[in-house]
Amino acid sequence: MTRDLLTMLEYEARRQPTVAALMADIDRLSEDDIRAAPVKLPWLRQALLVLKQQYERDALAASLDSWVRSGHTPDPLGEMRRWEGPDCFIRVGRSQLEVQSGQLIWLDGSGVWIDTIRCATVDPVLVRQSVPCGRVPRSAYMLAIRERARHLCPASTTQPIERVRFYRPG
Repeated sequence: MTRDLLTMLEYEARRQPTVAALMADIDRLSEDDIRAAPVKLPWLRQALLVLKQQYERDALAASLDSWVRSGHTPDPLGEMRRWEGPDCFIRVGRSQLEVQSGQLIWLDGSGVWIDTIRCATVDPVLVRQSVPCGRVPRSAYMLAIRERARHLCPASTTQPIERVRFYRPG
């Protein structure tokens, strides 16, 4: 419908100099100016408002284009492991994080991921009480923890929220 509306607006601009002048000044007109414009039909105002929104969107995209870098972030490879120890709290920075039996962790050269929490230092308990599941990219690890969450909450109709429990001593 929008393209048809703009096509009809262009046709009317060729026939009516007032509409052509409004289209030429669309960047300087406010929405209130367009609503008060002296046009014969109400759909012309609506079409001018749509044109104004399209112009603002295109101007924003053009201004941001110099700041955008095309490319992608590499998907790092690491080791996915499954916690086989008892449910307990492990040290994560200055706090502690609960890990449960069967929970997946992901280790690479820069640290460890436990669900959606990243820690630069790896607690040695994590390596001792977990079993390797293979070398996988981080995206495969994230899919595996989402699948595990879906398996733990099968009755949920929406995607389950990935939960993390913190323990702060004292």
